Amino acid sequence: MERGLSEKYTDRTSPVKRHMDHMVNIGAEPGLIQPRMNNMTSDVVKLYAYAAREYIQKNPGTTVDDFVDIAYKNHKQSVNNPWATIQKEISKEDIKSKLMLCYPITFWMSAPTADGGAAAVVCSEEFMVRNNLQRQAVEIISQHMVTDTGASFKESFMDLSGYHMAKEAATRCYKDTGLSASDVDVLEVHDCFSCNELFMYEALQLAPEGRGADLIRNSKWITNKNGGQICVLNNKWVVNPSGGLESKGHPIGATGKGDNLSRKKNSGEYYFDTCVVNTVL
Repeated sequence: MERGLSEKYTDRTSPVKRHMDHMVNIGAEPGLIQPRMNNMTSDVVKLYAYAAREYIQKNPGTTVDDFVDIAYKNHKQSVNNPWATIQKEISKEDIKSKLMLCYPITFWMSAPTADGGAAAVVCSEEFMVRNNLQRQAVEIISQHMVTDTGASFKESFMDLSGYHMAKEAATRCYKDTGLSASDVDVLEVHDCFSCNELFMYEALQLAPEGRGADLIRNSKWITNKNGGQICVLNNKWVVNPSGGLESKGHPIGATGKGDNLSRKKNSGEYYFDTCVVNTVL
């Protein structure tokens, strides 16, 4: 990965040009948010910053402190992840005040770009049993990917940044399985910026629209069986125990758009994974 977000190929139309043009059309101020940034980095930060402002405007009970608390949670949980790019706890004061990028998004509310590698073996149940892999197996019980819809290009910065797509993908997963958010235990969601994690609380139906901040406010820290500190939202959900993208780093090319509902094989524990980027197909 190059530093920041960049577009290597300038001989073709940017895949997000329509999004960034629409962002300005519905009210975002044109131009760079920071003189040292390239256009792509600036526009992506700006899009989510305006989405965060839209959310606060629609839901006056929500404040910047809620986004700070989410970032604090993720960075604190990162100390248990040896593979995190940033593996340390960051104080709430530093998260809120250090290096404002575009109000209300600060440096520590943002995911750094990063490279990484991972692999998963996708196999049949027969192969799993034959090789005695039941204790390691995770069963994907529903998966949906959603590209931009008509809602993406209306009057909402949140929908332009992916909220509506994630909500639609989650709804399809729940319909497929007959499950609901109350059946899910652990979620890894797309926290490119901490405000987007809050959006995902509502997209995945953990909270009604406008009430996502209640989850982080009604949270508590517990010590798990391995001695690690982990945050439980609303006495129910653990979100981004890995530290999230804010701690692991954001491998842009490997990030897709959709929701994945899975469970440990022969277990009642369900897991949700959601990730969203904006492309036009």
